[in-house]
This record gives sequence, structure tokens and C-alpha cells, in this order.
Amino acid sequence: MTVVNGKFVVTPVAGFVGTVTFSDVVVGADGAQDTVTVTAHVLGEALMLPFTGADVEWLGLVGVLLVVVGIGAMLFSRREA
Repeated sequence: MTVVNGKFVVTPVAGFVGTVTFSDVVVGADGAQDTVTVTAHVLGEALMLPFTGADVEWLGLVGVLLVVVGIGAMLFSRREA
């Protein structure tokens, strides 16, 4: 496993079929730490999946945006009632 541009890259040896698992410690903006474990199931070359890696850089921002929109909708609907 290597880290490239802030993303984990797992490159199994040619012909490998099985499970690859790794753990790492993540640190939040508030300094809180947690251990995450990632498991990748390598199915073989006969099954070609269009997955090149999860890009979760914007996931937090999208989550906050959805919460803000939900709160706004709730407040707007209360004002109408």
C-alpha cells in the first residue's frame, strides 16, 4: 500500500485473488483520532469493475450542505404553518 496525492493505493501482485486489509489512524480537524480499517476483495481479472478509488474529499462538505438545507426547509415549513 502506498499513499498518492492523499489517497491510498493498493496494488496486489499480478494474478492475486483474495482479500487485502489495512488500517490507518485518521485525525479530525478538532484533533480527535480514530482507527479505520479498509478491506478490499480482489475478485480477479475476469471481472473488470469500473472502480478506480473512492474520492471522498468533498463528502464532508456535501453532508454539511444537506444538513443546512434540511434545517432551512424545516424552519421554512414551520413558518408557513
